[in-house]
Amino acid sequence: MVHGPPGTGKTHTLAASILSLVLNKGGRRYSQTDRVRKRQEQTPRDRPRVLVVCSSNKAVDNCLIACKEWADAMQPAKPVRLLRVGVFESVRPRLRPFHLSTVAKDCAIERGVSGASRPGYVPKGDDKFDALYRSDVVFSTFTSLHSVSLASLLSQLAHSFDAVYVDEAGQTSEGETLLGLAAPFVCLFGDHNQLPPTLVSDVSSAFRVSLMERMVKREGEVLLLDTQYRMHPDILRTPNLLFYGGKIKNGVDAGISTSPKDSKGTKSTKEEREREGVTDAVDRALLHQGIQPISCARLGHYTVLDIDGREEKDKNGTSIFNWHQANCVLGLLSLLDCLSPSLLKKVLVLCPYQAQTRLISHLLNKEPHWTDTLSRVSVSTIDGSQGTEADIVIYTTVRSNSRGSLGFTRDPRRMNVALTRAKDRLIVVGSVTTLCCDPTWQSVISDAVSRGRVFDAGERILKALTLPQLESKQKKSRVSEWLRGGTLRLRTPSIPSTPQSQDDKRVNNSQRGSAKVKGGRQRSTLGQRPRLVCREELG
Repeated sequence: MVHGPPGTGKTHTLAASILSLVLNKGGRRYSQTDRVRKRQEQTPRDRPRVLVVCSSNKAVDNCLIACKEWADAMQPAKPVRLLRVGVFESVRPRLRPFHLSTVAKDCAIERGVSGASRPGYVPKGDDKFDALYRSDVVFSTFTSLHSVSLASLLSQLAHSFDAVYVDEAGQTSEGETLLGLAAPFVCLFGDHNQLPPTLVSDVSSAFRVSLMERMVKREGEVLLLDTQYRMHPDILRTPNLLFYGGKIKNGVDAGISTSPKDSKGTKSTKEEREREGVTDAVDRALLHQGIQPISCARLGHYTVLDIDGREEKDKNGTSIFNWHQANCVLGLLSLLDCLSPSLLKKVLVLCPYQAQTRLISHLLNKEPHWTDTLSRVSVSTIDGSQGTEADIVIYTTVRSNSRGSLGFTRDPRRMNVALTRAKDRLIVVGSVTTLCCDPTWQSVISDAVSRGRVFDAGERILKALTLPQLESKQKKSRVSEWLRGGTLRLRTPSIPSTPQSQDDKRVNNSQRGSAKVKGGRQRSTLGQRPRLVCREELG
């Protein structure tokens, strides 16, 4: 078993292991007496056949891409044959040349099958078997692996696979994993501290523990990948302490940004700016001249924005969204796009609820000026983001209520995934008071407070962030003042030392609610923007 925490190169380690096994002819060789194609000359295999299986198509495709990159880099004398099985439409377009149907057609053309070169040719069973027999590494989901058609083809091989690799094993149910273990050598890659297996039936709740997690808890032999190369150290600090006991080392230099610079010709750290004599006064002078100053140093690599706002249920009552947090997210995107468009090369907006993803996507699609930005910004649920990364991640936690109810936003595994997707900047948008009702979130907020990374993002700030499209110079001036702290106040919320009881939570939250600055009335209909009323004008 290989335990790969976020950013430690788990998929690349898996690919390197597979290529090493295949190219060094590890495992047994196939003999001429195997069940091979009867209509083809019996050709002994001099390489082992490896199966890579995952629970999702995204994970399968990521493994295939990594193996292809390693194979291209190693340039063996005999090419490594990679084969992707499953539903053709579910495979990424760039990987479809490796799909079973594509390779099977190529095999038919090579054998001179009549009509195989025609566009409408549909590969036959013999063509698919030929493609499968020739392959060195087969990639599949568990669902596709046990489909009737593929199972029939595999049954014709006396020895199906010499080795089986299971990726995202921590997210794979024990039953699924056991079905893929029919091989002399099996290796599980995953992280049981991230998303658990997805099961839709309460009856099957006993199977929510993956085989990997069960074996780890029984002190099975595990190789830990302990150096991460994704996150800036400021981002890694909290999840490392909370979920990995501080065992993860940094392979990323704290002094080097993993994303583009804030703007051309500027520096990202306060020390560098001071050495060059750059001050806020200089920035303001530059603004008056229409020159863009440094933009994002104020936010830093890790920031928590404390924002009030009421959570609401969608019209079906099955999901939750938060208008104020959605508007804050759009404001942050607008700010980044206005002051430093290069930073929006890859931005991921994470939401724990589908309704919030629909709301933010709707607001982005609603305004014409976001057209160019849409191709650079992804909006996803946490469950759909495992295995992905982005230069900047904005995580909207959605929940904000007087009950201290967080739903599955309190799930430590989802928290771990959400807090470890960012490479250079992580911005958490949420209600600090509501989040602190959970012990794990309380630890997250306490750490952010100790580092001076929690800021007040009340209604005044919200209006600053949601200004309509203005002339570039005017908008830059206003948001730059906000960013440098003219209106962005450092927040040091009172955090209880121990989790509160439900009664204490109700009392404290009701007092907090009565002290709020009242804004405009929110509407519960998804897709309509609430009217925001602010008592102060931006100075």
